[in-house]
Amino acid sequence: MTMKNIRRLTTREEIESACNLLYHVYIERMAWKFLPDNPSHLRIEERNGKKLLLDRFVDISTWFGVFENSQIVSCIRIQGVDSDNKLELEGYEDSKVLHAFLPQNKDKCYELTKFAILPQYITPGIIKNLFLEVFRYCYEKGFSLSCCTHNNFLKKFYQRIGYPLTMEHAFKYEPDDPLAVNHYYADFEKGEVKHCYEQLRTNTRPLSFKQSKIFRALEVAAPALPVPVYWHDRNGVVLGINEHCLKAIGTSRAIVGKTPYEFYSTDIAEHILNHHNLVMDTGNVLAQEEKINDITTGQVKYFSSIKAPLYNDDGAVIGIVGTSIDTTAEKEAERLRNENERLEIENSYQNKLIKEQKIFKEIIDQAVHDIRSPLASLLILSSYTKNIPEEIRDVINGASKRINDIANNLLEKYWPERNKKNEEQNKFEKNNFQISLALQEIISEKKYEFFNLDVEFRISINPAGYLAFLFASEAAFKRMISNLINNAVEACEKRHGIITVCLNVSGTSIDIVVEDNGKGMSQHVVEKIMNDISVTEGKAEGHGIGYAQVRDTLQRNGGSLAIDSSQNVGTKIKLSFNKKEQPHWVAEVLDIFDKGMIVILDDDPSIHKAWELRLRDKFQDATLKYFEQGKEALSYIHQLKDEQKNKTILLADYELLHQELDGLDVISQAAVENAILVTSRFSNRDLQNELNELNVKMLPKLYISEVPINVVS
Repeated sequence: MTMKNIRRLTTREEIESACNLLYHVYIERMAWKFLPDNPSHLRIEERNGKKLLLDRFVDISTWFGVFENSQIVSCIRIQGVDSDNKLELEGYEDSKVLHAFLPQNKDKCYELTKFAILPQYITPGIIKNLFLEVFRYCYEKGFSLSCCTHNNFLKKFYQRIGYPLTMEHAFKYEPDDPLAVNHYYADFEKGEVKHCYEQLRTNTRPLSFKQSKIFRALEVAAPALPVPVYWHDRNGVVLGINEHCLKAIGTSRAIVGKTPYEFYSTDIAEHILNHHNLVMDTGNVLAQEEKINDITTGQVKYFSSIKAPLYNDDGAVIGIVGTSIDTTAEKEAERLRNENERLEIENSYQNKLIKEQKIFKEIIDQAVHDIRSPLASLLILSSYTKNIPEEIRDVINGASKRINDIANNLLEKYWPERNKKNEEQNKFEKNNFQISLALQEIISEKKYEFFNLDVEFRISINPAGYLAFLFASEAAFKRMISNLINNAVEACEKRHGIITVCLNVSGTSIDIVVEDNGKGMSQHVVEKIMNDISVTEGKAEGHGIGYAQVRDTLQRNGGSLAIDSSQNVGTKIKLSFNKKEQPHWVAEVLDIFDKGMIVILDDDPSIHKAWELRLRDKFQDATLKYFEQGKEALSYIHQLKDEQKNKTILLADYELLHQELDGLDVISQAAVENAILVTSRFSNRDLQNELNELNVKMLPKLYISEVPINVVS
């Protein structure tokens, strides 16, 4: 885009085209809903078959536009005071806080408003040149320039060009606006307009978020992950991408700095960016199916895309970070099955709908497995990477926990009927379940359930707690913890809430503590709860709702309750259970010979590196052998002598993709006495029963970094 395509709008037709662009961007794309009685008299009118976004300043404004051929693709305007000698922002009641910053004589002051640009034209060059024309005009006319915005891109842009910020979070145009605006004012007499103009005229360095901690953390972590990872800014510009993603979509790193409009068709780009906007606007982690064309071959591909908001160092949403799992093969298999079964199914619509839902849920289940495997590697790699600054390691650890939350939430979201069925069927059925996993799943669920509240969730597990099991009703246990957390959230109303769930295992005791910094309870209420007396005071729907279920669960499973609460300080609920003997198949410790053989079988190479980091400090004289194929591992073990086998430990992944053997098959055929199944499917009941029958121990892959290692001489 060259300068000759940017100009002042001088005809009514050009100005109406700009107002039509405002309608397309603000109303259609951003779904902006303004109050009908707003002070600017905002309204929508239709003229010559086009819908226009208008207000009372349209005809007294100076407009600028960017054109491609004859089409307007971006616009902005400046306007002076109205007949009452007021700028537009002065019409809003809450803006009085800014009146002191405005000049007494406003005849020489413009207000900058109504910036819009079509998404496929968002580039630093176009935006810079458009604003260059605005500041050039103000400089030549001798006018100061005022502006209000809450757009993060514009805030960064204004900071770069030296546009003075007079007040941060100054006011809201409308009460329901999500954010307050910043106010900027460049005084012509002080040379501030000239300074901005000169900066725009001479500064060509593109804007980026590359200095933020999260950006640097993604640059470090993304190459180590064996799944596609990418991150975009708020305008859809690709900020970063790893090699797996480049390979999946058939392109090169040249797409960094571009928007999807520059390498996909308009309909595909719109579908992708609309999903990005939904993620950024809601702050939720969302999943959708995306159909794209391979950029090199043109082949149609399908992806299950999972995206989360990307925050900057100040906690503001600056874009999205996502991962996309290629589901083309599953889609093609589904298409063939549907084609073969089409003539046999009379009630096709309903059956097909059920089938597609099942396939998608299976894909999500596989995606969660695929996420958890590299996540285990990332947790270990981050703790052993000494050359990365501590602050970036903290960001990586936080991102790891976020990814685990995503995995837990996806299982909860896409298998709701399974969870509900299990809860009803197993309401009182006791079984061995991993306490730390159950607590982490509940915390993940609560983070998403209460994402719009000012509540922070924390979890703390002591080393002995990671592999601790409880023989009780898992469904009732989870509901009990959920009820206690719900009460804690409600107790934190009107304040920043911090809710901590702690798991401490020592000796013969298992203690679970749910603590909050809420309003607390009186001793009178605490005594009633402890004495099994119904409590209905202090809460519109009954204080203590949920405690009946808590008491019932504790009684059925041999647990006890303790409450420590102070009004206006907070409440600490302690649940205690007697520690029973661990299930036989739990690997509480790894016994490894200091000069023996360690055979690691996993189809994910990042797990090999994780084990190496975990083991090499303690076993410098041990022999570490890594295999991705089960048959190759068996071939190696079978050629060992008995004396070597006796000093060998086999750590085998359970699910070996696209192989005839799984990890249990390899362990059975290897006949190594010291063998452990390492898997991310550790909560699978059928697998637990099979381990028990085969007398094989299992280690959850996520706890590789936590399991104690015993050196055997």
